Amino acid sequence: MIAARGVLRSGWLPAALVALLAMGLLHEAARVSARDIVVFGVYLAGWLVLPGTLAWRAATRSRGPRPLAEDLAFGVLTGYVLEFPVYMACLAAGVPHLYVGWPVLVVLATVTSRPGRALWRRTRQPMPLRWSWTVAGLLGYLVLWFGHNAWGRFPSDRFSLRRPYFDEPYHLSIASSLRHFFPPKITYVDHTPLEYHWVTHAHVAASSWITGIEPVVILRSLAVPAVFLLTALALAHAAVRLSGSRWPGIVAVAGTLLAPLVFNRWIYGSGEKLLAMRMIDSPTAGFVVGSVLLGVLLCIELLRGDLRGRDAWALTGLAMVVMIGSKSTSLPTLMAGLVAATVVAAVAERRLHRAAAGLAVLAVAGFVVGKLIFFPSGSYGLAPDPFALTSDLGKLPKPAAALAALSWLGFASTVAGLFGLLARRGWRRADHVFLVALCASGFGAGLFFHQQSLSEVYFVYVVFVPVLLASALGLHRLVERLPAREVLRTSALAFAVSCVVGLVLLAVETPFDAVHALEDGPYLRVLKYALLPVLVALLAAVAVAFLAVRSARIDGRVTGLLLAPVCVAAFAGIGAAPTVRDLPSTLTHPAGTRSLAYAPSIPVGGLAAARWVRENTPTDTLLATNEHCEKVRGYCFARSFWMAGYAERQFLVEGWSYIIWTIIGKTQPPNTSTVAGPFWDPQRLKDNDAAFQHPSAKSIGRLRDRYGVRWLFVNERFRVDLAGVRRFADERYSSGRVHVFELR
Repeated sequence: MIAARGVLRSGWLPAALVALLAMGLLHEAARVSARDIVVFGVYLAGWLVLPGTLAWRAATRSRGPRPLAEDLAFGVLTGYVLEFPVYMACLAAGVPHLYVGWPVLVVLATVTSRPGRALWRRTRQPMPLRWSWTVAGLLGYLVLWFGHNAWGRFPSDRFSLRRPYFDEPYHLSIASSLRHFFPPKITYVDHTPLEYHWVTHAHVAASSWITGIEPVVILRSLAVPAVFLLTALALAHAAVRLSGSRWPGIVAVAGTLLAPLVFNRWIYGSGEKLLAMRMIDSPTAGFVVGSVLLGVLLCIELLRGDLRGRDAWALTGLAMVVMIGSKSTSLPTLMAGLVAATVVAAVAERRLHRAAAGLAVLAVAGFVVGKLIFFPSGSYGLAPDPFALTSDLGKLPKPAAALAALSWLGFASTVAGLFGLLARRGWRRADHVFLVALCASGFGAGLFFHQQSLSEVYFVYVVFVPVLLASALGLHRLVERLPAREVLRTSALAFAVSCVVGLVLLAVETPFDAVHALEDGPYLRVLKYALLPVLVALLAAVAVAFLAVRSARIDGRVTGLLLAPVCVAAFAGIGAAPTVRDLPSTLTHPAGTRSLAYAPSIPVGGLAAARWVRENTPTDTLLATNEHCEKVRGYCFARSFWMAGYAERQFLVEGWSYIIWTIIGKTQPPNTSTVAGPFWDPQRLKDNDAAFQHPSAKSIGRLRDRYGVRWLFVNERFRVDLAGVRRFADERYSSGRVHVFELR
């Protein structure tokens, strides 16, 4: 009885329930086997949490003991950061399996020295039980969101794997390359170096070696959700650690569900939230959040003087390199924040802030190192083009543009807390200036630059987590001197009223979708008359908030201060409306419904054939294929990557999208698309296709003798003389409409 009562009072019970919920949904919705779920959990604990926590404690020992849950939360983020150099060293040595010994090395290094053994001591500073259950409830909803919107819609079974989002095979090909090849290279075009932010893919490769799980299962169902959930937990602890109060941690995590963060269109209520399918479709955007949060936290504590020593600085520098290697837009925003902190401190205090200046230099060095490793060839088409991200608003008729401008209300609720950091002479503090400038630079760069694939939006995305952290800290700074009960009561009332307003807006969702699609027609006339009641409803929400503040029995001198969090809550309710609307379906159907949004791009038998190649050919095998385009007919979008991804072998030329010509030393013609543009080596492509379309001793021999091709991978859907190929090559495997030949 006493033991049961102790379990119920333990903060580990809610954590265990969230873990069990995630495991259940992974099995039922994502179709991940029980074996893979358990093994991946062991990998997280043994290869990330354990070495990461010990390294985190070593780097932050000057901060003093902290709660174990906090150490574990930041420890796993540290583990992700450390994994990159360790695994790449093993890969460079030609033995990627050697990464399996990484935890053993860390344990031996710590238990054999007195300072190292001190890192194993458990701290007894548990978080309050109500806080633990509240955070666990929010994380539980995040798990349900993944189950409903990601795992259930795109499970890791054969039926769904043949219908991937078009970029998934591209990411899989990079991860497969990083399982075998160093220096990293592109496997869907021979003799092409890999220039991309590929730390995410290195994680997929490393974890696949440890667990034996198919890389595509890790990429689709495990890697990003795990990072996202662990980062959300660390975000809660970061807000508590930096504010000294517990409620900012809850507010920050709640922001991942509710806070509107994109201001370029009116969609899904009042703006796209951090929790969005883009984080799944673009795994680099989902993976980078962990290293960004870790880097930001380390910078803040170094600026405050809470951390000291070479270990903390070394971990910060490594986190910066991993940031730019996870998403190239991340480190420039951090650099901007540190430069701003250095300049403002020099002006305000008339002295050099050594920590800020040192971190700025470290960030610049990290940027140079990262560029040399990941992007030695250039900026990939990123150029100044102010307000290209919001250009759609200028095409709208006036009534529709007015409604689209409502997205700024929800966005304002998210960033409003930032300004609390600058209040009461906060602008003189280097850590506050750093956070505000970092967030502002992300939004500013997104508005100022443009790239043909709209990659500038990722300047905005990489600052989402810092914005949520900064807003929670800023709100805490605004209300820390106010009566907590009145703040909670009035803010909750304003939030509820504005949430109802948001639900009213969503009730006419079809017209708003017409606005988003820039369609003309009767809907725009409807919106013209819908604008007035919407504005009246918003004014009513603000009025209710104002009356609630006036009715509060507090000193009139702080009434104005109380209005700030209340107005933020009022606008935040609009952004919360989509989550409230979707709550019933998420709770009642956590496994979601399988999506048929994408047509089968991988032929019947294709997965089995590619895996046969992986199991039956040497790693250095070079193959040729007759498939290059997404579709058999029509314009060629050369986004065929799945063969290289699943076979984990080098192809002479499969697809060629997303490759900038400067990588291979050629000048790209102006206005040439990286998706649908021509192949830069037409002779190679001609020789490749001739072997399939006009097989002869000469055409087949040319592939073998000039290019070194030893195997052919044939998809019957595309042009091929199959009988002719059989005259000059031996068929080793056939499945469905796919055939594998070995040249004689």
